[in-house]
Amino acid sequence: MTSKTPRRSAEQDAPDEPTWFSYSINGTTDGGDQIADVLQRTHKCFVFINQTGQLQWEFVDGCVGADRFSSDAMRLIAQVNTSVVLKRTRRKVFGVIADALAAALDNGVEDDQRDYFEHARSIVNSIRVESLHVIYLTSAAVAAGIIVPLLLIMPVSDSFQPFCVSSALATVGALLSVLMRFRSIPIETYTSHVYTAIGGVSRVVLGTVFGSVFLLFHQADLLLTAIHTIPALRAASLLAGFSERLVPDLLASFEPKATETPRA
Repeated sequence: MTSKTPRRSAEQDAPDEPTWFSYSINGTTDGGDQIADVLQRTHKCFVFINQTGQLQWEFVDGCVGADRFSSDAMRLIAQVNTSVVLKRTRRKVFGVIADALAAALDNGVEDDQRDYFEHARSIVNSIRVESLHVIYLTSAAVAAGIIVPLLLIMPVSDSFQPFCVSSALATVGALLSVLMRFRSIPIETYTSHVYTAIGGVSRVVLGTVFGSVFLLFHQADLLLTAIHTIPALRAASLLAGFSERLVPDLLASFEPKATETPRA
């Protein structure tokens, strides 16, 4: 857990160096925390990574705005812990936060309006969004990797086999859509990993359903009746999964005709 431990006052530290100048990697702080890595060491603060990989720091009592700066750092750390999985990436981001925190603790003054964490905040937000997009893509790929083989090897009657093929092709189309635009897929910064993964899976499942719906209406001569050859039908199935709007728009255009009351 992140800590913010005030040390001796600035007046007391003036003649002598703070105790953290004697700290070393693999050593321990006065508070008993093991130091795995040192990120910042100044006369006003000491920022390090402990044995559990978490960012911690100590500062002298005379640091102006220390509580506010510590709160800013802890909010960023919480976002990193919930979004960054790779240890190496987390270490780099912690380094950026440590730089911002040390600059704030060293240079903070009364009524300081400067945003010391602006750069760190933008990096954390960028990495968080990237992480969510990767989760979305990965979940969609896993879902497609499970659905397509099941549809193609599942023992079904001859009448249902075309629906399985159409759904499998539509599933591939949905995955292609995700692959082509996953960088631009709108995902809120604070969306949870589970919700993002569900979004990726649901996009692929929706494509699977569209494949069967398309073929059902095509066989009923209600949609794209001009398509007759098997290659063209398979291409249309792929397109039905690729486009999120194709099947819904076709169904929407058909709905008025289906609900129209015949004249006597």
